[in-house]
Amino acid sequence: MNRLATDWTAVGNTLGEIEVIPPQLRTWTEETEEPEETDETDEREDVEGVVWGEIEQAVDECRLYEPRTSNKLLFQLARRVRGIEKRCHYRLAPILLSRIFDKWEALSHNFLRPGNDYFVEFCEKLALVRQPYGDTLASAIESACNENPPVRALVIRDPGAHLLAAVCRELQVRAGNEPFYLISRAYAKLTGRAHSTIASWLKAFRALGIIKLVEQGRPGYGSRYRYVCRDDVSEHDHAGAPGEVPNHSRNA
Repeated sequence: MNRLATDWTAVGNTLGEIEVIPPQLRTWTEETEEPEETDETDEREDVEGVVWGEIEQAVDECRLYEPRTSNKLLFQLARRVRGIEKRCHYRLAPILLSRIFDKWEALSHNFLRPGNDYFVEFCEKLALVRQPYGDTLASAIESACNENPPVRALVIRDPGAHLLAAVCRELQVRAGNEPFYLISRAYAKLTGRAHSTIASWLKAFRALGIIKLVEQGRPGYGSRYRYVCRDDVSEHDHAGAPGEVPNHSRNA
């Protein structure tokens, strides 16, 4: 029995609960050959193995820890589900969506109002998601790859840290005058780096005057930061002190 069937106490085969969309079907034409049945089965099994940890983590991080938070955290769960679907190019069938919700409901039971149909609310929020989890972050990473990193980040030897600093700058540009959100676990998944490494780099950025922590993250939400590095000021010039309004008119 596969992992989904084991971990979610499912009855029977669950391969049909994930509707895989193979690449050749995303741009389907009459000339496209049908994939062999064995290949489709292997692909579904691979998808289950990759996605399982993400589903469990999403449910756990979006669970309720206090009353009157279900609206926000259920929407966060919906964004996480849509993000997984978009990134892996598949859809979760209704029966699996129901099991995901059941797990969330069991973990959040102490803070739910009796008689309220939270599953219907979850489905409504799935329909309302316009920006799947990780979508904005993924595009910010793509944009930052084409930019020079902040000079201050170069004292860290790992090029991965240089990219993260550039991503912080890009996120600040997109956020305008408001602090930007960054969920380190989401960034870690998109870049293949360890979450602990990303967290350490962000702390180092604060010490180096690249970002400032505005609000500590909580379950279902990332921390909020403000990019405070003056990229246009030489590191030999002390005018680029932390806290000054960033100037994005020039690259480092």
